[in-house]
Amino acid sequence: MSQFTAEHTPAEIVKVFPKASDLFKERRIDFCCGGNRPLSDVFEEKDMDDSIILNELNNAY
Repeated sequence: MSQFTAEHTPAEIVKVFPKASDLFKERRIDFCCGGNRPLSDVFEEKDMDDSIILNELNNAY
């Protein structure tokens, strides 16, 4: 996987990049039980800036 997008689910991302769980914990994004929804849904529900979080995630990866 070259870059993560809002179409990926938190669960998929953590499988490929386990350290992403730290970022998800900080942001209170469920990557376990409720982690099978696309990030775009999570960002919309929590009123989060997707570009900031995706940049942080992809830079760490």
